[in-house]
Amino acid sequence: TETTSADHLQFTDTSAGRSGTSNTFSVFAGPLAYILVSPSDASLPPGGTSHFAATGFDRFGNELSGLTFAWSQAPLNTGTLAVSQSTASANFTASSAITSKTNGTITATVGSIHGSSQVHVVPGASQLLDHFTFSTIPAQVAGVPFSVTVTAVNSTGGVISSYGGPFRLTDSTGSVNATVTTGFSGGSWTGTVNITKSSSAVTLTAKDMASGRTGMSNSFEVKAGALDHFAISKIANQTAGMQFSFNVTAIDPFGNKKTDYAGKVMLTTTDGPSPAGNASSFSPGQYNFTASDAGQHSFAATLYKAANGVTITATDSAAGRHGTSNSFNVSSAAVAKVNVSPQSVSVASGNTAIFSAKAFDGFGNQINGAKFSWSVNSTSVGALVPSSDTASVTLTASIVSSAVAGKVIATVLSTSVSGSAQVTVTP
Repeated sequence: TETTSADHLQFTDTSAGRSGTSNTFSVFAGPLAYILVSPSDASLPPGGTSHFAATGFDRFGNELSGLTFAWSQAPLNTGTLAVSQSTASANFTASSAITSKTNGTITATVGSIHGSSQVHVVPGASQLLDHFTFSTIPAQVAGVPFSVTVTAVNSTGGVISSYGGPFRLTDSTGSVNATVTTGFSGGSWTGTVNITKSSSAVTLTAKDMASGRTGMSNSFEVKAGALDHFAISKIANQTAGMQFSFNVTAIDPFGNKKTDYAGKVMLTTTDGPSPAGNASSFSPGQYNFTASDAGQHSFAATLYKAANGVTITATDSAAGRHGTSNSFNVSSAAVAKVNVSPQSVSVASGNTAIFSAKAFDGFGNQINGAKFSWSVNSTSVGALVPSSDTASVTLTASIVSSAVAGKVIATVLSTSVSGSAQVTVTP
């Protein structure tokens, strides 16, 4: 199991004391079984260099010569490798931009066999990142990019001029989440930030990806952007003539409530006048938002025309912006009137006449599906047979010897509201 250039075998008969020796022969190392990289553990400062050597062995620990090693490092940003011409050794130079203790691995490989060594890059106190500082950030407007400077400093507040990231930049509204890897100069990064969510107390945070060290900006306000549209609170189905309330909110392009909105809003609706001429009304019909509204105001509406798919729209004509509510239905109000047709009819004895009835609310809206009870004010007029939907009735006139006058009456079920038609039965 041990390599040699001059080995031989000796055979001995222990009883007779006789022996014999073979020819001299060589024993070579077996196939590569493992690789050792030395030193197995190395520490150096940023910018420092450490020498590593690789040796291959068979499974019995015999060293193999003439091997060609492939060298690699992980992670790649820890430094650079310079491999010797023989590939049996390499020099590792730690990145001078490292500002926090960073661990890595140096690996030598032949085929599928590899060996590794640990490397630790340990900055000195002046190079060690303690936190980040931010340039002062004034109040901003949502969606408008602004410039910010982030600087890496040590525990005494000194700038670490070699710092080159990466760090992750986030903000308290969730608008910003980016990894910064380039654009550093003298330990500082200056870039553009775009926050789209409004808030009265926004902060930016920088977090070093290697050490986890952080820094936070001052708290600043992000105001809503320019008016984009109005949002109207959800409106349920309504009843004609019944007042209801809803809110109108000024919104910027990013969905933020525009708390400083001070424009004039006018309300309109697709629900026109009722059949009786009652016009829809709003309270107030138009309104100038004030600072106390903080971008939202409550309105009341009364609609009179029964219709499906009604909407309400809020418009700022000066700004050219508007917003439309959800679609809702306006149903008729309580029954107020019944019309019976024909209004007057003359029927010969024994003949028939058909009457129909329609119910309406106080605003002239027809009440669809109304059920009626039918009657005559005098049994001498004749007998009634209502239709299955009770919306009409057939009168069979009595046999009379002289003309008889009476009324056919339709009454909406469960109410006292009725209407009538004049009928004359002739001989």
